[in-house]
Amino acid sequence: VVAAAVAIGAGDLNTAQAVVEAALNGGQGGSWARPRLLGWRAFVAIRSERPQEAREALLEAEELLSPQSSRTQLLLETIRITLARRYGDRQSLEAAWESALAVSRNVDISLYSLLPLGSLIDAGARLGDSATLAPYLAQGLDIVQRLGRPPLWSNHLWWAGIQQGILLNKPASLGPYAQALVAAAPHSR
Repeated sequence: VVAAAVAIGAGDLNTAQAVVEAALNGGQGGSWARPRLLGWRAFVAIRSERPQEAREALLEAEELLSPQSSRTQLLLETIRITLARRYGDRQSLEAAWESALAVSRNVDISLYSLLPLGSLIDAGARLGDSATLAPYLAQGLDIVQRLGRPPLWSNHLWWAGIQQGILLNKPASLGPYAQALVAAAPHSR
């Protein structure tokens, strides 16, 4: 999962997919880890614009779902939201949003929840609800600030902030995120 997250942050979806597939094929982490790995398979598939593959991995993860960590649940909810946002209608997005909000209340924002967080922020903005996840965005930005703003972990949050400002028609809010991305550009493809 860490290697896949790093590859996604670096924009290398082929490596992310290869790492996740190797982990799944090798049974890494045992049966407990399989739903999480399937969630990452779905996450990579969405990023690679392969919605059917994402749906299949999500369905398989849900069939295996036993009590999971809140981080795995958040990942699966993020996949549902992203599928609804990109390939569904507003009603399916609203339903996925409500479900994700229930799960997000039990999640502590950490380095490894930043990728899903970026997708949730975008969905919230599309629904006109940026206030709900504003504290989570602030926590995520604080994490990357304390780490020295590494582009690998920061860029997707800054991009989510830009999308949020655009979707909410708040151009003044774009400045800090755009400046951060411009500053990171020389160090990140």
